[in-house]
Amino acid sequence: MKKVLTVILAMFVCAGLLFSLYGCFGPGKIKVGIINKQKVLANWAEYRDLMGEYQVERDLLLSRLPSVNKSLTEKQKSEIEKLNKKWAEKGRGLEEKFTKVVEDTAKKKNLDMVISNYSVEYGGIDITDEIKGKLK
Repeated sequence: MKKVLTVILAMFVCAGLLFSLYGCFGPGKIKVGIINKQKVLANWAEYRDLMGEYQVERDLLLSRLPSVNKSLTEKQKSEIEKLNKKWAEKGRGLEEKFTKVVEDTAKKKNLDMVISNYSVEYGGIDITDEIKGKLK
């Protein structure tokens, strides 16, 4: 069994190496876009407004709940769940809008993928300002 696992692991390592070499020496390099999503969201008025509304509604609900030491009733748990579902749905609409703008920008710039700037130390094409301009 140990031999089989070793062989399988070796196959995955070889496959990864081959794909890496193909990326370096293949017919074309991958073009990667970089985006600072936090910077875009902080600049996006629609997002800021939605988050402000959520904070107000959440704070109002929390002010009616008992202190931390007491347990919540089923009704209170239900209220919290309804609030979370409501705002998750509203947030989903904005997330779809954000994704659409990023996809359209990536296609326009012929990018193969767009990743968060948090995982990139060097390289890539920063499209943050372009996205910020489209989501004001």
